[in-house]
Amino acid sequence: MRSISRADLYATAAMVLGATLLLLYLASVYDVEHFYVTKQRFNIMSNDQVGYLTTARWLAETGELRSHLIYPAYVSEPGWRLYMPGIYCVLAVGHILFGDGPIAWRMPSLLSFIVATVGVFLIGRRFYGRPSGVVAALLFMLFPPIAVFAFTAMPQLPFTAAGVTAFCIFAYLSPRLRPFFVPPLLVIPFLFRETGALLVIPMALIVIGDRGGRSWMTLLVSGLAAVALLSGVLAWQTASGKASLPLGRAMGGTFNYDDAFPPASPPITFSTVRDGLGRNISRNMEMLGRRLDRRDNVVVPLAILCVVAVIALMRGATRDADGKSDPLASGAGFLFIAAVAVVTALYTWHLYRGMRAVLFTWPLLAVSIAPWIVSTLERSGRMLEKRVSKLAAVVPAILFLILTLWVAHWGSLRLARAFDQTAGKQVVALMESFKLADSGVLVAPPSFSLDYVLRHYPIRYSFIPRNDETLRLLAEKHSIQAVILGKSDPKNLLSERAIEGLGLVRVRNFRLPWTGEEFKLFQRPI
Repeated sequence: MRSISRADLYATAAMVLGATLLLLYLASVYDVEHFYVTKQRFNIMSNDQVGYLTTARWLAETGELRSHLIYPAYVSEPGWRLYMPGIYCVLAVGHILFGDGPIAWRMPSLLSFIVATVGVFLIGRRFYGRPSGVVAALLFMLFPPIAVFAFTAMPQLPFTAAGVTAFCIFAYLSPRLRPFFVPPLLVIPFLFRETGALLVIPMALIVIGDRGGRSWMTLLVSGLAAVALLSGVLAWQTASGKASLPLGRAMGGTFNYDDAFPPASPPITFSTVRDGLGRNISRNMEMLGRRLDRRDNVVVPLAILCVVAVIALMRGATRDADGKSDPLASGAGFLFIAAVAVVTALYTWHLYRGMRAVLFTWPLLAVSIAPWIVSTLERSGRMLEKRVSKLAAVVPAILFLILTLWVAHWGSLRLARAFDQTAGKQVVALMESFKLADSGVLVAPPSFSLDYVLRHYPIRYSFIPRNDETLRLLAEKHSIQAVILGKSDPKNLLSERAIEGLGLVRVRNFRLPWTGEEFKLFQRPI
């Protein structure tokens, strides 16, 4: 293992400085003084952020990990309906350290951006040398989707930083110790997303390369330990609930948020699983075909990842003069393929959901192609030095840096349009005019109500129940203070009579300022 030199320390400090300066620049591009999720473009500023932030605040203030958003389908066990707990814990620590407000809510992702940039540099430096580490870090932090998620309260950057940190620790262990540390290291990203377990692919290929195919018993024990440890984490009640990649998505085609009394599902058999996966894959292929015009949204970032993954696989398949292949490059390529396969089979490529689900593969992809870029620049520099001058030898590196900065700038400016704050400001002002109490439960459409919920914590929020029976069950468990009901939906069987039967009174009709859609407000008399 290479020892850490003074030059490495200077380079690490330069990565921290570079990542910080980039964030300061992007802060001038994005509107960071406000934080709204209503009607955002590209589904980047997802409504999920309100659930993350309110639950994390509750965790920080009470020590209880409880979902602050209520899913009527699971009203008997609302505290159980959580994603993996890592993001809540990180945001809770951020709340304790930085307080409340638009900047504080983004701080965990901003710091994760810096941590991940340094980790990518250290991984590249460990496997390929300092120049490759620097190039890998540049590629990582200048990829526009990575930068834009740094300004959200979404899990993408903390999850990515967790994976980079785990792999960085793995990289600097001696080959003899690596197999034994794979299981606990996988837990770090797994606590944020189940797909973090896929990092076992590059880790396993590197371990096999280290041991030259020997000690299969050690590899088997390590693999079984990883399965046992991750299964235990998944079985932990707060971790297992509303999973990020639920098989129910593939089986039913949607998440069941609203009906506590759905028809009994048929028994799960091999054929039902096979047919469900087939339907979900077919839906995703059709969806991608319809979204080809959303270039900024999915196609361009995904195309970049695909091209880089192909280059990584080609590098992994190429043997050097000693007959050795590159297991990290192969592992990065196969990691991307596995992530795409999981999303396509179990999740959805709708808008940015699929793209953000595979974004955690970018750090290792960037590391794996960095040596190829460095060698290409060096060859071009030597050719210019021979034909022109020594000064011309640095031209390829300068052109590469300018091109990378330009692509990042262009992409960031286009993605900055996702942060339109107008609708959020309008709907918060509208709902504040209703004079709702900041207690009890607000039942309303998520498309416009969650910004109000975030700013009027500790008010709790529930998705609209689909039928009267679910509404009554919700009312038995929680104190409903207001219900906002929109136009009749053939799938929604909730009646005004059931709402009024809970003691709520219809007080007004209102329209959304940007659509003109009409809603009815039912409120408990004061």
